[in-house]
Amino acid sequence: MKIIIKQAVIIDVTSKHHLKKRDILIEDGLIEKIASKIPVEKNVTIVAAKNLKISQGWVETAADFCDPGYEYKEDLTTGPNAAAAGGFTHVVMLPNTQPVLQKKGDIEYVLNKTRHHIINVLPAGALTENLNSNEPTEIYDMHNAGAIAFTNGADQTLTTENLIRSLNYVKSFSGVVFAVPTAKSQTFAAGLNEGLTSLFLGIKGEPDVVEEINIIKYLKALQYSNSRLHLMQLSAKAGLTHLKKAKKSNLNITAAVSPYHLIFTEKELNGFETAFKLSPPLRTKNDSKALIKALKDGTIDMISCLHLPQNDDLKIVEFENAACGINGLQTVYPLLKTYLGEKLNDELLVEKLATKARQMLKLPNATIEVGNKACITMFNNDEWTFTKVNNKSKANNSPFFGKTFKGKVIGIVNNNQLYLN
Repeated sequence: MKIIIKQAVIIDVTSKHHLKKRDILIEDGLIEKIASKIPVEKNVTIVAAKNLKISQGWVETAADFCDPGYEYKEDLTTGPNAAAAGGFTHVVMLPNTQPVLQKKGDIEYVLNKTRHHIINVLPAGALTENLNSNEPTEIYDMHNAGAIAFTNGADQTLTTENLIRSLNYVKSFSGVVFAVPTAKSQTFAAGLNEGLTSLFLGIKGEPDVVEEINIIKYLKALQYSNSRLHLMQLSAKAGLTHLKKAKKSNLNITAAVSPYHLIFTEKELNGFETAFKLSPPLRTKNDSKALIKALKDGTIDMISCLHLPQNDDLKIVEFENAACGINGLQTVYPLLKTYLGEKLNDELLVEKLATKARQMLKLPNATIEVGNKACITMFNNDEWTFTKVNNKSKANNSPFFGKTFKGKVIGIVNNNQLYLN
């Protein structure tokens, strides 16, 4: 396949073409030429768009693709299709399946089923059997089979014993443990912050101190083990000071935040709005401001939508019974540009959507230079409307249907394939 991307501004600080407008010739999956103008030949696919920008392919570090076991929510075709439409070339798939991804064969199942897709699906293996026991899984076998990371998913806080054991185990092959600083609780309502909104709704919410306590615990365990840890989702100001100190002391820690926690607050849940029910929950304006500041100063390394598809029966119910999560892969960049475009420029967004995640996951180099594999995301500032018609996911649990955004993903190039929205 031959492709020419016409007159695109390259946003890639690792490339000598950074911030320059160029034509890019791609042939058989490799970047063959970068120049001010490349003549168009026969049998070449042309990609052109107004104010086109390109970067290294974006990486989503936490997504639930539900296959095997919950294919009625999402599967290993629809999930990757939604990722491609959202501009992602690589996606870390969580092990929250049935059966859980906890053996060599489970990892091989995901890799074999997605090997021909334009998206690289990177399965993460479970840390403990069925995600909720004290029995360790076959971590080393899963690593050899291709597991990119190890985690108990998006809603299981690790016990201290399991955390330390897991951190020590993955250290033998320089692996990384993913964890969330929130927890399932019988005391606090999932998906709701303790604050004015929870008081108004009459439901006991989760205080931000829960996140802070878990961050402190995780950092202590990381200091003890001298291993690698990634915090999948942050939601509150309270724990950021501890994280910043840990980074200054050179602990090998990274952290992500969702677009929702940067933009929205607990007020979105007034009226028992289950579409915005998330774990960790949306919090206050002060928290959002602190998270944006932490993203800009490097305390938070990357942005992750934590794609969690849910069927209507789990969302259109009473608030206490509703599942957490948003079908979010297609709206990450549009949300950031629409609501935070003046605060977060494209260079910073590319760092948080691509560069930092690639470094953390030790993915192959994707610098936009001649001779390198073409792994590219294309985007601009066009307006577009997200609807159930152009939604590529099986799931409809998004609060953004009918929303017109400023900031559009044009498509991706990866694995010698081209996808265009």
